[in-house]
Amino acid sequence: MSVPTRVFNYGKVKKSQIKKLKNGHGKMLEEIKQIVSSHLSKLPDAGPGKVYQPVVTVVRRKQSNKEVKILGATIDTKKLKKAGIRL
Repeated sequence: MSVPTRVFNYGKVKKSQIKKLKNGHGKMLEEIKQIVSSHLSKLPDAGPGKVYQPVVTVVRRKQSNKEVKILGATIDTKKLKKAGIRL
């Protein structure tokens, strides 16, 4: 049996919104509940004694270690190491 999968990209989201989502409340949770309920209603019946279980995964992109922003200027870390400066 294939598992129905759906991916949603929220783009940039504040840390506070993600914390609220993890704690089980907030605006994002309400939006996700609406999306999940609308998609579950479109799916066929899971079968006797079975239920679809939605899974929400929060992914964040790791910041590059190659560049550092200092006072608004972007500086390459390799150049800093050559100059003997370690962060």
